[in-house]
Amino acid sequence: MKRRANTSEASSSHLPAKKRRSGSNHGAATRLIWQDSPRGLSADWVYSNNSNVHICNDRRWFTEFTPFKSVTSSGAVEGVGTVSLPVKRDPDMRGPQAHHLLRLTNVLYTPSSDINILGEPLFEIASRLTLRSTPKSRGTLVGEDGNPIAFFSPNAPLYCLRLSGPPVGPRLARTKLEPNGIYAMPVGWDDSERARWNRRGQPDEAEIRPRQWAGQQPYTAKEKAWLKEHYQGEYKFLMSYGLSIYDEEDREEGRAIMRAMVSPDEDDDEDEEDKETEEDEDDEEEEEDEDDDFADYLFDEKELAWIKKHFQNSETFLSSHDLKFYDEEDWPDAKRLIKILMSDDE
Repeated sequence: MKRRANTSEASSSHLPAKKRRSGSNHGAATRLIWQDSPRGLSADWVYSNNSNVHICNDRRWFTEFTPFKSVTSSGAVEGVGTVSLPVKRDPDMRGPQAHHLLRLTNVLYTPSSDINILGEPLFEIASRLTLRSTPKSRGTLVGEDGNPIAFFSPNAPLYCLRLSGPPVGPRLARTKLEPNGIYAMPVGWDDSERARWNRRGQPDEAEIRPRQWAGQQPYTAKEKAWLKEHYQGEYKFLMSYGLSIYDEEDREEGRAIMRAMVSPDEDDDEDEEDKETEEDEDDEEEEEDEDDDFADYLFDEKELAWIKKHFQNSETFLSSHDLKFYDEEDWPDAKRLIKILMSDDE
């Protein structure tokens, strides 16, 4: 939104202290060389308590810079970087200790903006902000040690930092703030764009995701239908390759074998000319029943009738109880089990 210069964003004179998350302050002893030019660097650094990001309209302020295309509510972004601002600590301080260096990180380069914005990340380097107008200041930034690290100029129509000019800081351009001017405030940077910046240079998820062996994924409905059509199910398919349905490693190997045999594009839907007559389907069902009943010899007629009622066929009965028709050691257990189950029904 556009904001008139004589309108304050802050509704209270004191903002509560916020926990410092990251960033650092450097004393005036730190020497930096800014790009100098006759027109000077943009001088208007305005605090906006409703902005979630810093923006800068002058590329020369950046001590570190990465080209990055993005957008904010105030315009297009051409890069992100670090800005070091030389500021005066307090209007009454004199000498070298009267100056300080604010190091702002993740500042968006937005050349279309009329002014530079100091947003909520300012509390990464300041523990407290006091907004109170006096003849010498409109407010103060306080460090973790309780000492002032910057203040806002008393003559600016907005909360504008008092910067240090030469010889401590760079040559500064004249202010662009007008008493009744209208400026784009606050500034918002969408969380999705911030996340995209934080992910820069990282490989795509598909590149870093561990490759899975073909047998690790469970069967799809289409694959189960294929097994049923060609092998009457997974159990017999595994048996044909000497694998056991009771061993998970064998099952994984079976899935890998099956997927190597079947094209992923194979269509399970039958064409009309491939559909069988009802008589052929009945014959197949009879053959399937015969295949499923090859363990019948283990049981008598009464036991088979009970099994058919509750489990459809003898193979299903055995596999449901972790028994194998081809393992002679399981036969006595199968006989004892059927007698127990039948006696429970009586």
